[in-house]
Amino acid sequence: MLRRIPLFVLALALWFGAEPLVHSHPLSTSSGSPNVCAMCATGVDRPIAAPAVVAPLRVVDYVDDAPAVAVDTTPAILLASRAPPAA
Repeated sequence: MLRRIPLFVLALALWFGAEPLVHSHPLSTSSGSPNVCAMCATGVDRPIAAPAVVAPLRVVDYVDDAPAVAVDTTPAILLASRAPPAA
C-alpha cells in the first residue's frame, strides 16, 4: 500500500497542474445566473503576461583613482648587542 502513495501523489499533482489547461464549462447556464466556478474566480485559467525586461539607458560608475595610503615604516633601533664578545 505504501508503494502506491507516491504514484497517487504524482497523479494528483499532474491533474492539478493540467487543470487550467483543460478547464472548460458551458458559456451559458440554463438558470440565467452567471456560472462562476472556483477556477474562474481565482483567474488561474487566464494567461499571465511576462514582465518586460528593459536594458538600462546609461551605466554610471565612479572610478576612484586616489592612490592607496602608504604607512611609513618605523626605523629600527640600533643598540649594542648583549652577546659576549667573540674571543
